[in-house]
Amino acid sequence: MANQLLWLALRYSVPAEPSRSRVYVWRHLRALGAQITAPGLAVLPDRKENAEAFEALAADVRRFGGETLLIRFSFVEPADEEKLQKRFAAAAAREEQALLRRCTELTDQLEKREGKPSAALLRELKRSVRRLDQVSLPAHDHSKNELRAAADEIREAFRSLPAEVSALLRGED
Repeated sequence: MANQLLWLALRYSVPAEPSRSRVYVWRHLRALGAQITAPGLAVLPDRKENAEAFEALAADVRRFGGETLLIRFSFVEPADEEKLQKRFAAAAAREEQALLRRCTELTDQLEKREGKPSAALLRELKRSVRRLDQVSLPAHDHSKNELRAAADEIREAFRSLPAEVSALLRGED
């Protein structure tokens, strides 16, 4: 019980119409890496940035005519918390693999190109590497270090590519 973490839950209901409101909420929850534990109930580790994101999304849901409830909680049963941590880890691992595959594909495209790489290709590569850095894991999860190491390896590989790639990855759009 001493190592018990705090969690955030966003309970929400969005009107059925227009459907774009529900899609908007779903996409934002997915981008945050939230776990949907029941219909209309999303969970994230209790971190400042997650609380701010849930608060902003709750404001949007209310603007759409829906209802929200933001809750900070801890688990009574350690096994329940462990199940949720495993869900986060599995989701992060899936996303990590997809991002690493995409970064590899983009890198291969860059290496095969002759001359200056396209701006669209560079933008997509930058977005993918940024997302790799942001994969949402519980604060205590050591996999985050592995993701950062993978992103660093990808950046290191770019050093042999054209200067435009390096500048783009440093944020010099």
